[in-house]
Amino acid sequence: MDDLQPLCINDQRFIDDDTRPDTVRGLCAQCPLNSSCAEYARTARPRGGIWAGRRWGRS
Repeated sequence: MDDLQPLCINDQRFIDDDTRPDTVRGLCAQCPLNSSCAEYARTARPRGGIWAGRRWGRS
Protein backbone atom coordinates (compact mmCIF):
# COMPACT_ATOMS: atom_id res chain seq x y z
CA MET A 1 0.00 0.00 0.00
CA ASP A 2 2.99 2.32 0.36
CA ASP A 3 3.11 2.95 -3.38
CA LEU A 4 -0.58 3.91 -3.65
CA GLN A 5 -1.48 7.56 -3.93
CA PRO A 6 -4.93 9.00 -3.31
CA LEU A 7 -6.56 10.38 -6.45
CA CYS A 8 -7.28 13.60 -4.56
CA ILE A 9 -3.61 14.39 -3.94
CA ASN A 10 -2.86 18.02 -4.86
CA ASP A 11 -6.52 18.63 -5.76
CA GLN A 12 -7.74 21.82 -4.05
CA ARG A 13 -11.40 20.80 -4.43
CA PHE A 14 -10.99 18.33 -1.57
CA ILE A 15 -9.97 21.01 0.92
CA ASP A 16 -12.09 23.88 -0.41
CA ASP A 17 -15.11 24.49 1.83
CA ASP A 18 -17.16 25.57 -1.19
CA THR A 19 -16.82 22.25 -3.02
CA ARG A 20 -19.97 20.17 -3.01
CA PRO A 21 -19.09 16.55 -2.20
CA ASP A 22 -21.24 15.23 -5.05
CA THR A 23 -18.93 16.95 -7.56
CA VAL A 24 -15.95 14.79 -6.53
CA ARG A 25 -17.70 11.65 -5.26
CA GLY A 26 -17.03 9.79 -8.54
CA LEU A 27 -13.29 10.36 -8.19
CA CYS A 28 -13.44 9.06 -4.63
CA ALA A 29 -15.29 5.94 -5.77
CA GLN A 30 -12.43 5.14 -8.18
CA CYS A 31 -9.66 5.82 -5.66
CA PRO A 32 -7.63 2.82 -4.50
CA LEU A 33 -7.60 4.27 -0.98
CA ASN A 34 -11.34 4.95 -0.71
CA SER A 35 -12.06 2.36 1.98
CA SER A 36 -9.04 3.46 4.07
CA CYS A 37 -10.10 7.08 3.68
CA ALA A 38 -13.67 6.30 4.77
CA GLU A 39 -12.44 4.28 7.74
CA TYR A 40 -10.22 7.14 8.87
CA ALA A 41 -13.03 9.68 8.45
CA ARG A 42 -15.54 7.55 10.40
CA THR A 43 -13.06 7.38 13.28
CA ALA A 44 -11.50 10.86 13.23
CA ARG A 45 -14.54 12.85 12.03
CA PRO A 46 -12.32 15.51 10.38
CA ARG A 47 -13.89 18.97 10.52
CA GLY A 48 -12.62 20.02 7.12
CA GLY A 49 -12.26 18.62 3.66
CA ILE A 50 -13.96 15.90 1.71
CA TRP A 51 -13.13 12.36 2.75
CA ALA A 52 -14.32 9.33 0.77
CA GLY A 53 -16.84 11.46 -1.05
CA ARG A 54 -18.42 13.31 1.85
CA ARG A 55 -17.89 15.77 4.67
CA TRP A 56 -17.76 13.96 8.01
CA GLY A 57 -17.37 16.64 10.66
CA ARG A 58 -20.54 18.50 9.78
CA SER A 59 -23.97 17.71 11.09
